[in-house]
Amino acid sequence: MNNYMEEKRMVIEAGKTMLNSGLTVGTWGNLSVRTADGKYIVITPSGVDYEKITPEMMSLVDMDGKLVSGKKPSIEAGLHLGIYKKREDVNAVIHTHSIYTCAVAATRTDVPAVLDEMAQIVGGGIKTAKYGLPGSQELASNCAEALGDRMAVLLANHGGVCVGKDLKDAFKITNVVEVSLKSYCLAKSIGNPVALDDKDVNFMRDFFLNSYGK
Repeated sequence: MNNYMEEKRMVIEAGKTMLNSGLTVGTWGNLSVRTADGKYIVITPSGVDYEKITPEMMSLVDMDGKLVSGKKPSIEAGLHLGIYKKREDVNAVIHTHSIYTCAVAATRTDVPAVLDEMAQIVGGGIKTAKYGLPGSQELASNCAEALGDRMAVLLANHGGVCVGKDLKDAFKITNVVEVSLKSYCLAKSIGNPVALDDKDVNFMRDFFLNSYGK
């Protein structure tokens, strides 16, 4: 059986980057990738320090949520699986507990597309999913519903989730979201941020997907 060592090492390094970038603290947050064959996800194990995770500890989980190998998976494995099942375009999921993401999530409000970067990278504003207890099916369902076809979502009173075609893409989106939410909080402190028109959002998103860098 394929031991998916490349995917495991990739997620381990990404976890360290997430921790050292201030996108989470302690053992909070989690990351996963879908294996190339589409049969499994590789996800960070529950309660293990990101600096101490080894490939043998990494959790390999099938698409029904059954642990195939490694340690007990993150409590949010169901949330990751829910996204993968609804989004064929998604091959990586990052759940963060970064400062501005958590601050806005605590307000339980949606964030309109107030910056060009949000339109281009996220696909518009960022919705906040209805509250659900950590690790619950309710949270997983609420997350997938609020995410829709966009690349980021907030979890009420919890944190954020960003998705991508691969881990590099998901990390780029994660960083754009945190900076955008920092800017949004600062803008709220001095005035009322003005949302972009839908037609401009759609134009920028289409340009980014189909023309940018090509």
